[in-house]
Amino acid sequence: MESEASLESTPTWAVAGVCAVLILIALLLEHALHLLTLLLERRKRKTINQALYHIKAELRDFGFMSLLLTVAQQPISKICIPRSLANSLLPCKDAEPPGTFTEEESCQKEGKVSLVSSQGVLQLQMLIIALAVFHILSCLLTFGLGDVKLNP
Repeated sequence: MESEASLESTPTWAVAGVCAVLILIALLLEHALHLLTLLLERRKRKTINQALYHIKAELRDFGFMSLLLTVAQQPISKICIPRSLANSLLPCKDAEPPGTFTEEESCQKEGKVSLVSSQGVLQLQMLIIALAVFHILSCLLTFGLGDVKLNP
């Protein structure tokens, strides 16, 4: 099986292109939210505008948590805990014991396992992204239903 190419072997134009598309999407989303805020102000929907402000703040928090997890992925996976502690309070009885999929050899040398493996941090990031997406969808649905109720 061929290993995936790292960022070092990826052409700079490809990296720049992907970053440019992500920045463009972010700018378009920010502009759309700004237009929605102006529309709500014109329609004098003060409470919905406040709710939109809180939603943007929560999404900013989700993004910040994801960024922190990305930056702290290696230090988190290097925190070692005793194997007995890692086997306590598992969410599933039939789950694979911790440490089976870890790549952190420094902890294994000490007879311990990492607090959260690199793979676990990635899965946690995916959970945060899923929460953010469903949060957006539920808020849009709530906004839509509220607008239908106010303007029959």
